[in-house]
Amino acid sequence: MTPTASPPLRLIVGCGYLGSRVAHRWIEAGSRVLATTRSAGRAETLRRLGAEPVIVDVTAPADRWHALVATHGVPTMVFWAVGFDRGSGASHRDVHVDGLRRLLDALVTTATGTKPRVILSSSTGVWGDEAGGTIDEATP
Repeated sequence: MTPTASPPLRLIVGCGYLGSRVAHRWIEAGSRVLATTRSAGRAETLRRLGAEPVIVDVTAPADRWHALVATHGVPTMVFWAVGFDRGSGASHRDVHVDGLRRLLDALVTTATGTKPRVILSSSTGVWGDEAGGTIDEATP
């Protein structure tokens, strides 16, 4: 009997609008997908999509990220698609600098051999009102 290879493990941090579409594609391609969310209701939606939901806030302490990796394994790929929730009480730095750093530290500390590829998603939502003008790489 030939052993079958395990499907690649992928992690989506911030599995909202864009993250759900990436999850769908990765699941269709045969990957095992972990999808983070802060909401139990959203977790059920992700489960129906075929992902394995993990309830965690990106501002969680480092040990929460280490536990996630220890429990599920080191993903081959990570997609960071975290939006900024102004109502959360967290700052941009808490989310996009410190949160990402804690996740990366957990991956580096736990990973053996090949390190996971990390894809960072961005948003034009960080710009203010440009009075209907075009926003591109040259926008200050």
